[in-house]
Order: sequence, then structure tokens, then C-alpha cells
Amino acid sequence: MRKRLIEKIKTKSARARKNLREHFLVTLRVNLIFLLILCVTLIEVFLNIGRMIYGDSYQYLNFALFFLGKGGYIGPHVVMRPMVPFLASALTLVFNNIYLSFGLISGFFWISGTIIAYKIGQLVLEEKNLATAVALSYTTAPVLLLTGAAVLTDSAGFFFIGLTVYLTLKRERTQVVSSKTYFLDALICSVGILFRESILFALLFMFSRRLIKRKGFIEFLLAALLVGATEVLYLHLLGFDISIFAYKYSVSQQIAPPGRWGLVAYATSFTLAYVTRVPAPKSYFMAINFWMWTLPTLIYVAFTLLGFIFSKRKKDLWPIMLFLFPSSLIWPAMSLRFSFLMWPAVIPAMIDGMNTFLSRLPFINQRAQYRNFILSLYIIAFAIVNTISIVTIHSSLTIAPK
Repeated sequence: MRKRLIEKIKTKSARARKNLREHFLVTLRVNLIFLLILCVTLIEVFLNIGRMIYGDSYQYLNFALFFLGKGGYIGPHVVMRPMVPFLASALTLVFNNIYLSFGLISGFFWISGTIIAYKIGQLVLEEKNLATAVALSYTTAPVLLLTGAAVLTDSAGFFFIGLTVYLTLKRERTQVVSSKTYFLDALICSVGILFRESILFALLFMFSRRLIKRKGFIEFLLAALLVGATEVLYLHLLGFDISIFAYKYSVSQQIAPPGRWGLVAYATSFTLAYVTRVPAPKSYFMAINFWMWTLPTLIYVAFTLLGFIFSKRKKDLWPIMLFLFPSSLIWPAMSLRFSFLMWPAVIPAMIDGMNTFLSRLPFINQRAQYRNFILSLYIIAFAIVNTISIVTIHSSLTIAPK
């Protein structure tokens, strides 16, 4: 009896050690992959930090200098986004380099956005390998390679949109959530509107889901009112008449240059945001342009549609898409920066669509490692093409003075 008891204890002990070892190896692998993603992002941030892109960059500089007692022209749309210029002006007092200050802030949100992309992938797709693919697709997306660490506020906007979507879905999957947690979530996400007003549609997504579930919508309204009152007070302290400012802002958002709207313009902006920065060819099926622009676009769109139509997670993906889609249409022109506002729906749908397609191929449907290998191969190729195209484009951009 005693001998049998000892053998039983030894068996349980051996099994426990094996489970612990397997858990450690799995955790180590996940952490190493996650560290790799962050390293890739850090390298990208370092290569692109403090670049001047678009006319907006100069207005953001002027706004930061305004907080330092200097500055020039600032458009109404830039005034609506005070936090990044304000933080940049504070960091300038430390580093004595305003370009570096903007780059550090944008780079921080780029890295943070990559972490949120992984979390959204893990929450929605429920597989760590797919979550990794979502994070890599996010951090190597053309729009981030181009603007992620520049003198802009775009990476902050992408981060807060992702954070709002993540916290909304996360709380829905949590059994017990306190009123304090609901309020803090809404407050943190609402503050994002001071970084980039494009987060408004993500906030509407959060509010609608809470209203449907009848949980946390009162806390959301209180937090939103608090942040809204803060912004009104901030504009008043800067000397703006709120009604006149609102009119000027709405006018500035309605000036659409000819040729910048329409299906072709939207399709091009979508491609440049998610797929490749290679310009759209005049002839869509010229040899090199077919392989560098048309084919990758067709593949990306096909897998994205597949994800939205056949995915088991479409009950999450469709509501996100329906709320974020208008955010890509309300601006004066079609641009990759605006198309990418839908990333919390588009990127997971594309990854899940590709995984769904690969899982139905007869020769690999039972072999998860093959699916992961092909998915990884596509993401690597995707990143290489984007990096090459971005490096080429960056050679013609203004680089921040050292």
C-alpha cells in the first residue's frame, strides 16, 4: 500500500514537472515572438524618427512652438489635437530638439499600438499565432512605416482607436466589472480625442455596445462630458470663440481638391495604407506593377472579405467595421492615413481570412504548423516589400535636422 502510494506521488510529481516545463517553454516562445515584434518596431521607429511629412507637420511644429512662446500659422484641425504638440514642447525643454521630441512621442504610440494590435488579435481571433500575425501586420503597415514616428499625431490616433476597441471587447468578456473600471476606461479613451479627433467613431462604438448591454453607459457619458468640458475650457483659454472655431473647423474639413474623392481614390488610399506603398500604376497590369501593386492588393482584399464573410469571429468584426468605416470618409480627401483608421477590423479580418483559406486546403487543413508557416511567410514578404518601398520614398522626404 505504501509502495503504491509513493509511486502515485512520483507519477503526479513527474506530470507536474512536465506541465510546468511545457508551460515555461510555451511562455518563453510567446515572449520571444513578442520581443521580436517590439524589436522590429523599435528599428522602424529609429529609422523614421522626427521626419517632416505633409504640410501638417509644420503646423504641429508651430503649435508646439506656440506653447513655448513662439510659432506661426496653426490650422483649426491642428488646434483640435493639442496633446502631442504640448507634450513635444515639454520634451523639447529636456532634449532641446523639437523634432526628436515629436518622434519619441509618435514612436511611443507606434510601439503601444503594436501591443494593442497583439491584444486585439488575441482577444478576437483567440490564437496566439494569429495574434502575432496581426501585430506584425500592424507594425509593418505602409502607413506606419511612413508616418508612425514622424512629426504628426497619426500613430497616437491609431493607438487610441485600438485601445478603445480592445477595452470595449475585453469588458464584454469579463463577468464582473465595477463602475469605477467602466468610468476609467471611458475616461482614458475619451482623452484620446485630445490627441486625434478621429477616435470619435471608436468612442461611439464603445458607447453603443455599453448601451446595448446596459452596462457602463452612464459612466461613459460622465467621462465623455468631463473630457468635452476640458476641451471647451482649453479652447476658451487659448482665446477661441467656440462657435466661430467650430464653424472654421467644419469648413476646413470640407475643402476637397478635385480628383481626391471617388472609388478609385478610396481603393488607392486603402492599398497604400494596408498593402504596399508602391504607387498605383497607370496601367494596372504592367509586369512589375502587377507583382508589386495589383496582385498584393487583390490578395489582401480577397482575404479580408473572406474574413468578414466566413470568419467565426464576424460577430465582433462587423460591428467594429461598421462604426469605424465612416471615419475614413469624413475628411477633405481620401488618404492612407484615414483608411487605416479601420485597422482594428481590417487587419484581424485579413489574418483570419487567410487562416480560414489555408485551413480548407486539403493538404494542410490538419497541419496547423504548415498554416502558421505559410502565414508567417506571407507576413515576412509583406514586410520586406513595404520596407523597400518606404526606404525608397523616404529618400525624397524632408529629414529632421540633427
